[in-house]
Amino acid sequence: MYPWGNQVDDNKFNYNKLVASVYLKQNPIVTYNNPKSVSYGQSMPLSRVISIKPNGQVSGWINHKNYTGFVYTNLFQKIMDNGGYTTPVNKYPEGKSFFGVYDMSGNVWEWTSTQITAKNGAEKGQKVYAIKGGSWYANPSSCKITMQGEGRKPNMGYNTVGFRVIAIKNVN
Repeated sequence: MYPWGNQVDDNKFNYNKLVASVYLKQNPIVTYNNPKSVSYGQSMPLSRVISIKPNGQVSGWINHKNYTGFVYTNLFQKIMDNGGYTTPVNKYPEGKSFFGVYDMSGNVWEWTSTQITAKNGAEKGQKVYAIKGGSWYANPSSCKITMQGEGRKPNMGYNTVGFRVIAIKNVN
């Protein structure tokens, strides 16, 4: 399910639990900054917005129904304004694939040339290009290389999506 095997291992990829951990240690005061949020303008310690469950899932990361959760705070906006929470390619050397490829899970989604109708995410029901492998924003399940259904439009920019240029060596 992951490039290294079938178990989640924090030492092998960059995903939302690691981002949450960094900021929860600091526990800053955050403010809901989306006018649609039921908590718009309210400030509180980050630990009242998100927490990390024993299984590694981040609780309170996002709630699209009432526009609450970490992604609707000024701190998350600051992270996005700075390009996201990506890490250098060699940050998680234990997570490379059996072929030596880094960051196939986490860090940034891999944008593919495969067109799909998105089954989930903000693009649900739309014709988009498939993305694979999750990102710093995603939970561990979304970082599986087998994960399907997410996609992004080609005319947008995303702090969570990248692409690889691949060259195949001719061995003839």
